[in-house]
Amino acid sequence: MAAQDGVVVLLDVREKLMFVVEFSAPLDENLLKKEAEKREKYSDLMDSLRTSYPEYKIKLIVLVVGALGASNITA
Repeated sequence: MAAQDGVVVLLDVREKLMFVVEFSAPLDENLLKKEAEKREKYSDLMDSLRTSYPEYKIKLIVLVVGALGASNITA
């Protein structure tokens, strides 16, 4: 698995959950575009994690907060 910038991985070992959290702060008008870019960027990582840890439910959380405060936080 290649190193990824700006990613935090949270594990809940008891519940077998893995959350991959990515943060971005673009201009407010670019929120949806940036979210789509991040989902594409991390698709290979998500596939690799799902293959390596089939017993875990793995979720990508993209935190996109605009430079002027707008937000589009999705899971």
